[in-house]
Amino acid sequence: MIGSVYDKNVYISGPMSRHDDYNYDAFAEVELLLKGAQAATVYNPAKRHCVKEGLFVRPRMDWMIWLDYMGDDLNMLTQTLTRPCNDGKHSPYFHYLVSLPGWEDSPGATIERMLAEVAKIECFDWQEIESEVRKQYDYQQKEDYD
Repeated sequence: MIGSVYDKNVYISGPMSRHDDYNYDAFAEVELLLKGAQAATVYNPAKRHCVKEGLFVRPRMDWMIWLDYMGDDLNMLTQTLTRPCNDGKHSPYFHYLVSLPGWEDSPGATIERMLAEVAKIECFDWQEIESEVRKQYDYQQKEDYD
């Protein structure tokens, strides 16, 4: 089970290219909840690579192909900015990778998940942690209001 996302760096992964809207709204909702629960950094590839104009979502750069997007995202996931640990070693920048529903059927999300596991980034399915993140979100919103 996931602990608090407070002050953690989170990478959102999930299916995009097989969705008409690139699954933009699902990524956006999870990003909103994670940021509201006070995650330090939330990487949202849908927001990075797509633009929402009213009801329509389009790629930010029409000339890029799937492999370009994947290369960019994998670079973010494995970026060299690392966190120092108490033992003097370094660990990955991202603490958690959160996989959206359907990731198992997405070649890109499957690659991201495998790479995260190799890099010792904790991986969670959104369905497993959604209620906990929503509790953290609600708590932070109450604290901000009080």
